[in-house]
Amino acid sequence: MLDFSVMKDSEKRLVLLVDEVVYRLYPSLFEGETCLRITASEQEKNWSTVAKLIDQLLAMEVDRNTFLLGVGGGVTTDLCGFVASIYKRGISFGFVPTTLLAMVDASIGGKNGINWGLCKNEVGLIRMPEQILLDLDFLRTLPVKEFYSGVAELLKVFLLADRDSYAVAMDLFKRVPDPSVLLDGTDRQRFEELVQEAIRIKERIVGQDTYEAGPRRLLNFGHTLGHALELILEEEGLGCTHGQAVAWGMVQMVRWSVRRVGLAQTTAMQLVSDFRSVGLPVDWQDLGLDMPALLRVKKKMASVLCQDKKREGDALHMVLLKEMGIPVVLRIPLTEVEELLDRL
Repeated sequence: MLDFSVMKDSEKRLVLLVDEVVYRLYPSLFEGETCLRITASEQEKNWSTVAKLIDQLLAMEVDRNTFLLGVGGGVTTDLCGFVASIYKRGISFGFVPTTLLAMVDASIGGKNGINWGLCKNEVGLIRMPEQILLDLDFLRTLPVKEFYSGVAELLKVFLLADRDSYAVAMDLFKRVPDPSVLLDGTDRQRFEELVQEAIRIKERIVGQDTYEAGPRRLLNFGHTLGHALELILEEEGLGCTHGQAVAWGMVQMVRWSVRRVGLAQTTAMQLVSDFRSVGLPVDWQDLGLDMPALLRVKKKMASVLCQDKKREGDALHMVLLKEMGIPVVLRIPLTEVEELLDRL
């Protein structure tokens, strides 16, 4: 059983911010701990939730000599880091990520924040956690759909920086689609190595550019379109996972890269085939949209992209691939982005 106390200074008070689902799945893990429980959905990543959490902390007389520990997926770690950073001008915090996506992406790099309307993570700050504790066995209870949401983020970093690991990951996830089988089988070590490599790549990029003025922008590959799609579909009551939205966004950028920066057509076709082979969406029909819904989503997407935090003036910074492992960030005029959306 995990010992949460090892993550903090012995003099500090420990308070846990826990995903309600994780709390129900592992009740013995939280016995005797001071816990705040949240519904970990994108719709709850807002000022109202932050205000409720701050009210609870004040009612518990939590002072600055406190360590706030987020236990859950990306929504939980985002909220934990944000609340800890603004409560009493900043208290210590750390994470125990319980989803694959949080392990390889959301918990790393210090981005903490909330959504604002249809703008994802529009309000926030960058502040690194003091500790991150990784336990892959949490993935045993993760739904397969959510597991592959994390797989999308793994594939992203490998497409950006490690084509050999991309090949290993694709081979593994095609053969072993169930996380429980993966954790209990002979491929567990390969899987652990892939997770650690993905973490190392992201930490290296973040270490070069903490505040996203240069190399860190590469990590937005697929996210500009993906974030817009994710929140629009939630508003429409359709929904998809973060990883599904990002996977769809990456595929559109791969297709655009052929025309815009000379990615080989054969490479683009192979990547699209790879994503489809592990059940990640590559086209509108994979998202289950009928024609009226599709038209509404496309219309909203142009508006949402105009408010994206990566916008500068009349352009967006977007990540394309010249080759696998060779990404490039281009400043794309909004008029050209709208043309791309029209062709989708």
